[in-house]
Amino acid sequence: MRSRGVAALALLAAATASSGAPAAVRHHRAASAVPETKSRISADRLARLVREPMRLVQAGRRAEADAVFLKLLAAARARGKAGAVRAADLLTAYGVALYEEGEESDSGGASAAIPWLEQAVTATRSAWGPSHPETALALQNLADVIREVAPEAPGAEAEAALREAYRIRVKALGPGNAETLYTLKSLGDVLSAGPETASPEAGRAAEAAEAYRHVIGARPAARDANAVEVKVIARLALARLLARSGHLSDAVREVREAEQTALSWRGGSSGRAMVCRAYAIGTWKVADALEANGAADEALKVSTRRDEGRSRCFDSLLP
Repeated sequence: MRSRGVAALALLAAATASSGAPAAVRHHRAASAVPETKSRISADRLARLVREPMRLVQAGRRAEADAVFLKLLAAARARGKAGAVRAADLLTAYGVALYEEGEESDSGGASAAIPWLEQAVTATRSAWGPSHPETALALQNLADVIREVAPEAPGAEAEAALREAYRIRVKALGPGNAETLYTLKSLGDVLSAGPETASPEAGRAAEAAEAYRHVIGARPAARDANAVEVKVIARLALARLLARSGHLSDAVREVREAEQTALSWRGGSSGRAMVCRAYAIGTWKVADALEANGAADEALKVSTRRDEGRSRCFDSLLP
């Protein structure tokens, strides 16, 4: 199943990561919220600019598509300093579009996005500086796509990108910012990555568990849907890790705690729906991990609890 994380990358284009924006790739501000400036064009215009190369990609003419895009990139860079931000945004937009096209066509071509998003990190770092939240955002985007393409073995590149993004976000946005917490949760996912039936290496599993528990126990800067959601998904990620490591009762306990967090939060209907979806998807993954490791009874308990909790959660949205 595709995560909502990278599915939401389509909204990125020229999204910014200023303090106060919600968490990570899943939570980029909508395209219409990104103002157009002398150096930064709107997401709608970015989408129009990459439309032609993407039309060529869809026609199976990838080399021509890259050539057309490189001309757009050269034109942006020819603007000097004013074009640096535009070039970074273009690289991100093209990488995002390639990822989305690869996923939608089920062609396995999503990995084609990675080199462009690597260039986007370099361009963003040059345009905004190495310690700017925009650079952290570019690093998070790259890591998220790598994780989607190779979920069981995201590798050293994704880990390094997330460690750097986390350092930037802690300093620039604060440890309780939802973006910061999501990056730490993502790092936990990379550290604990591997086949469902295999327990991660002990040291990496311990660091992943520590990252998840830090997110769960953090005092968020804002008590909004993004902060609640990241706590729910961190707790369920911890439950999945515990299931893979053979700590079955602890895994089931974490599922109960995640359910309580999801059901007890009261906010706007769209935020509650987001939290409910996170709970439903996360518990499904925990049940799969339990079943894959021979814990059929615990998997059934979690599946039953998921169905009941999901119904209660979504019922709370009814007027």
